[in-house]
Order: sequence, then structure tokens, then C-alpha cells
Amino acid sequence: MKRNIFFISTLLIIGGAKVFSAPVDLSVGFVDPKPMMPGSSKSPILIPGIDLTDGIITFQDSHPDYSLTLIDEDGDVVFQTVVPTAVTTVTLPSWLSGEYEIRLQPDGSSMYFYGYVVF
Repeated sequence: MKRNIFFISTLLIIGGAKVFSAPVDLSVGFVDPKPMMPGSSKSPILIPGIDLTDGIITFQDSHPDYSLTLIDEDGDVVFQTVVPTAVTTVTLPSWLSGEYEIRLQPDGSSMYFYGYVVF
């Protein structure tokens, strides 16, 4: 009996179910690009860190309020939600399948962060 438990445990450890977590690479885009005004901040833009694990997006750091949007290959919005500052995870709908552009836009900003996710 002990041998069976050890054997099954070993199989689960070596080839068992794996939880896949991947960071999402984000870039910066602008909805309405405007020239820099004199005296405006010239500090670097800090791109948020997010991970996608089994349909759950996890924010790695504190963040402002975001609008989170998923866009399909035809440019149609398939999912959109507001992510308040206090929220660290967002569960995406289980019916999503394929590749989507993900956009995170801080409230009141013409700048957004975008990347691509696959389900």
C-alpha cells in the first residue's frame, strides 16, 4: 500500500497537472496623442505587471483605477470591466477562446497599456 501511494505521488509530482502562469508583456499606446506640454512630467512611464493564470489576471503591483478591455482579431470588444485600485485579481469569462488584445487604460488618461493573451 505504501508503495502505491509513493508511486502515485511521484507520478503526480513528475507529470501531474500543472498550473500555467505567464506574465503578459504590455506596451504603451495612446488614444489621442498630444504633444508634451512645457513643464509636464518627463519621468518614464511605468508599465504595470500582470500575470494570466487559468483565466485569472493578477496585478503584480499597486495600480490606479483601470478600464480593462479584451478586443478580438476583428477589432470588436468582447469583454470590458472597470478594475478599481483595491482589486488585485480579475476573473475573465470562461467562454473566451482564442487570441485577444488586452488593454488597460488608467481612468482619465489618453494613454493605455496593451498586450496579447491566448485562451
